[in-house]
Amino acid sequence: MPQTPLTPEQVHSRLIQILPDFAAYWDSPDNLFREDNGSLTLWGVFAECSHFVRDRYEKLSKDQLCQLGRFVNECMALTDTDLDNAVATCLLENLSFERFSKDFEQYLGGEALNFYRQFQGA
Repeated sequence: MPQTPLTPEQVHSRLIQILPDFAAYWDSPDNLFREDNGSLTLWGVFAECSHFVRDRYEKLSKDQLCQLGRFVNECMALTDTDLDNAVATCLLENLSFERFSKDFEQYLGGEALNFYRQFQGA
C-alpha cells in the first residue's frame, strides 16, 4: 500500500499496468478529462477509467478486476486525501449503478467496499 498519496501521473501509470488498453482509451480525442495542456488530474484519470471499465467490463479478465479492486482499496485506505476523494467520487460513484455493479463489489474491501455500499444505499 502506498504510504503517501500518488500523483495523477502515477495513478495513470498504475491503471495502464492493470488495464493496458486504457492507454489508447486515455489518448483518444474523445477523452474529455485530459486537461487542455495535456496534464492530468486525479479526478480526470479516475473518471475516464470509470468510462473505460463501464464500456469493457465483461471483457476484462478476473485478474484485471482483482488488480483494479486492490488498487482502489489501496487508494481508499489513504483517507482524507485527494486520492481517496478522487477514486470515490470519480470511479466508485460512476460504477455504482451499472449492470455489473454487484459483481464488481466482490473485488472491493475495506473503505472502498464501505463507500460503494453506502453510496448505493445498501
